[in-house]
Amino acid sequence: MEFVEESPSPPPTLGTVETVVTHFFSGTIAGFTGAIVGYPLDTIKSRMQTQMHLPSAATIGRRVTPLQAFVHSIRQEGFLSLYRGASTQVARQAIGCSILFGLLSQFKGLFYTPSDGPGSPEAHPHAVLAASAACTGIVEASIYCPFEITMVRMQGLYRGLGPTCCREMLGNTVYFLSYERFKHLLHTHTDMTEMQVYGVAGAAAGPVYWCTSFPLDTIKSVVQADAMDPRRRKYHGIRDCATQLYREGGAGRFFRGLSPCLVRTMPVSAVKFMAFEKSVRVKMVEESSPIVLGKVQTVITHFFSGTVAGVTGAVAGYPLDTIKSRMQTQMHLPSTTAGSRITPLQALVHSIRQEGFLSLYRGASTQVARQAIGCSILFGLMAQFKWLFYTPSTGIGSAEAHPQIVLAASAACTGVVEASIYCPFEITMIRMQAVKGLYRGFTPTCCREMVGNTVYFLTYDRVKDQLQAKTQLTPMHVYGTSGAVAGFAYWCVSFPLDTIKSVVQADVLDRRHQKYLGTMDCASKLYREGGVGRFFRGLSPCLLRAMPVNAVQFMSFEKTVEMLMPLWPHSRRTSQDAR
Repeated sequence: MEFVEESPSPPPTLGTVETVVTHFFSGTIAGFTGAIVGYPLDTIKSRMQTQMHLPSAATIGRRVTPLQAFVHSIRQEGFLSLYRGASTQVARQAIGCSILFGLLSQFKGLFYTPSDGPGSPEAHPHAVLAASAACTGIVEASIYCPFEITMVRMQGLYRGLGPTCCREMLGNTVYFLSYERFKHLLHTHTDMTEMQVYGVAGAAAGPVYWCTSFPLDTIKSVVQADAMDPRRRKYHGIRDCATQLYREGGAGRFFRGLSPCLVRTMPVSAVKFMAFEKSVRVKMVEESSPIVLGKVQTVITHFFSGTVAGVTGAVAGYPLDTIKSRMQTQMHLPSTTAGSRITPLQALVHSIRQEGFLSLYRGASTQVARQAIGCSILFGLMAQFKWLFYTPSTGIGSAEAHPQIVLAASAACTGVVEASIYCPFEITMIRMQAVKGLYRGFTPTCCREMVGNTVYFLTYDRVKDQLQAKTQLTPMHVYGTSGAVAGFAYWCVSFPLDTIKSVVQADVLDRRHQKYLGTMDCASKLYREGGVGRFFRGLSPCLLRAMPVNAVQFMSFEKTVEMLMPLWPHSRRTSQDAR
């Protein structure tokens, strides 16, 4: 039955799948538009911080105003120079706003307190909003802290991009071609069920991926672990690295450590593809009319299904990751002699006997999150590139003319994008001293996000209510004005905490040489150094940027939610029932 869409249609209940993906996707759009608007101001801020020289400056050391920096930059390099290097910031903002708005909507659903019963007005809207914003802040801090301290400390985040890009392009191409080929053969020559076919084909594709791409992965890891200083580097490029590795151990040197990957990849790939294929079919429930690739629903469906696949794959494969790590650290077994190798089975049995089965999942949350994001990118981008390269044989709706070529091109392009995203994180994990180091400054980061988010959303909600009640502004004007005021309030309240966080994270990791011994010690020393004003140094560029950026972000978010909600079958059913 097809449901007739009417406007306005009641939104789905908070917490439903439709609302989850709608708010996360709308947050992504909001972050993207906000970054586009705000990046020129970020550029100006950076140039001011580096004390750019202006010919008109009367004396050396004279401060440059934002307007002077803006005019000088456009005159000297053109307007587009203000967007130089914008791609990273756009991606970061898109992900950040997706997390912010998506989590906020889910916490609001969790804390929902109706006054009388289901469907009744919210009994304590501001308390719920404050609690939701604070909880969102805690989650954000846990995610952002490692990345912020990494950006403070790291250099050369794209060293090793070449082999990473080659690995992902070649690996993805082989991976998906193998999966489709195995799936076709199993469908044709066996009586397996759909889920069995997906599992077996996925299990077969995993080893093919690693056997093909592992030499490139070895080169990538070695290059990234090399010294950053060119004078101290052992390897002077990809070819030189490959040559030296071959001299060191022949062809086998490139496959050192392959066996644990092969053991792990079969169940993980099987579960991933089973979860992905099942999730796609659960979401595409439009009876006999599948959604055309490229539509909003399908974009969301494939990214969301990829997330499900990543989570299930991580849960299935994490024990084997643990065993691999323990083997790499040469765990000691009483029954083995010094220097003898430990087999995976020995490591598994020993770990379970000594610490129990659950010890194999210790620290799994980070890996689950990483896999969820990684598979969301992998499967989501694959679907979109397949749509982009679609070559029907006769016309719209006809069969694909060159399916293998389209699949290979899509996988290769996905690999390029993946490499650009993964390379900084992989080199970071190789170079950072420990996971604990990634969370230095977590306390001020957490406080900043909790306090800032609470003020941010309470201000937005309050200003929006006032403007809707007492003015004749259009909805978009209301969203924009409220967002601008909320952004201003956020930075005024949270900037001192942001200053403390940045200073703590920039301090050395070695405790013997640390200048600041904690958050309170840092705050005390900063106050002695410059009084209250020391905590607000650099605030003006943030305020200048915050108002237009947050205005655009909230306008984009609210408008995207309005556009997406009617597309879901849930909304159509509600509309039909209301008739």
